[in-house]
Amino acid sequence: MAGAAFLVAAMSVGLGLGRLLRLNANDSMTVGIVFAVRNVVVASAIAISILGRLEFAEIAVVYFLVEVPLLLGAVAAYRRWRTRISAPGQISGLPT
Repeated sequence: MAGAAFLVAAMSVGLGLGRLLRLNANDSMTVGIVFAVRNVVVASAIAISILGRLEFAEIAVVYFLVEVPLLLGAVAAYRRWRTRISAPGQISGLPT
């Protein structure tokens, strides 16, 4: 549960940062996803390689198993949302 909460919080911060930088919706979504993924990868790499703490690899695996379905769900929801707001006759997701 804590992993899901961290993922949602990190993604929200990334989305907010994208909007603060006045990025378009596609780029903001990308920043949100990358922001959520990057932080855990960096923390796990530091813990495992520099500190030699292999037990953090277990946390990374559990987090990955939580992260993948949540991010795939977020992408699916975003694509559905973008399809609804796209103009008739326009291929959704492609710039005009």
